[in-house]
Amino acid sequence: MTGYAFSRGPDGNKAARGEHLGIGGTFRADLPGRLILFNGNERDELLVGRTALVLRAWHHVVLVREGANVRVHLDGRAEPEIAGVFSHTVPPGEQTVFVGGRNDGLFNFEGKLDEVALYPRALTPGEIAAHYKAAAIGAR
Repeated sequence: MTGYAFSRGPDGNKAARGEHLGIGGTFRADLPGRLILFNGNERDELLVGRTALVLRAWHHVVLVREGANVRVHLDGRAEPEIAGVFSHTVPPGEQTVFVGGRNDGLFNFEGKLDEVALYPRALTPGEIAAHYKAAAIGAR
């Protein structure tokens, strides 16, 4: 596992109950460098992105959840990198969010994230594209 950029679930939960967005590693042949969405050790379900991320390059990633449906957009693209129905295992009432690591303390990025924002609503593909353009990631 390369690392998790975003996680929500109970702090220190050994089963990693929750919802976790990360970058896959060598655990499976289809995972290295691809975005993944994982719902914890008990259900052990993954959604995997199509694009292998460029090593040591900045990327703009947006996770959108609307009920049971999720979308993960990469670098401002309107077409999601990951999309589908995906069950999380966040316990009812749990609101703890982790940035740069998973709720069980594993697979942390050690501070290698920048410009994180959380919204109380789903962003549209147009809003995601506008955020990407404003970030000027290619200019870094």
